[in-house]
Amino acid sequence: MGADFGKKVDYSVITLLKREEDSKLRLVLLKQFALGTPYSEVIAYIKRLNEKFDILKGFVDQSAIGESLVEEIKEFAPQIDGLAFTAKVKQDLMVLLHTRMEQKGLILAHGKKPVNAD
Repeated sequence: MGADFGKKVDYSVITLLKREEDSKLRLVLLKQFALGTPYSEVIAYIKRLNEKFDILKGFVDQSAIGESLVEEIKEFAPQIDGLAFTAKVKQDLMVLLHTRMEQKGLILAHGKKPVNAD
C-alpha cells in the first residue's frame, strides 16, 4: 500500500498492490481524493483498507505534514511506515515502476475498476 497526501494543489492518493503467485504485482486499488479532502478522511480510508485487506507492508508520504499523519496511522497499522517523498525517492519509484511495466511484472486492471474500500 502506498499513500501520498495532498490537499489544496495536489490530490491525496492511495494505491494497493497485490503480489500474485508468479511474483507479479496487481493494482487492486487506486483512490484519488477530491482536492480539499480532510486528512482525517484519508486516514479513515487507510484504516478501512487495513481492516478489509491483509496489508503486509505500506509506505505513506511523511514529507511536510505527513510526519504527524504517519504517527497516527502507525497506531492502527504498525506495518505502514513513513517515507520522505524527495525528488530522488520519486525518481527511484518511477524507475522501479517503469522497469516492472517493461518486464510485464505489473498488472493493471484492464476494463475493470480497481476495488473500493468504501
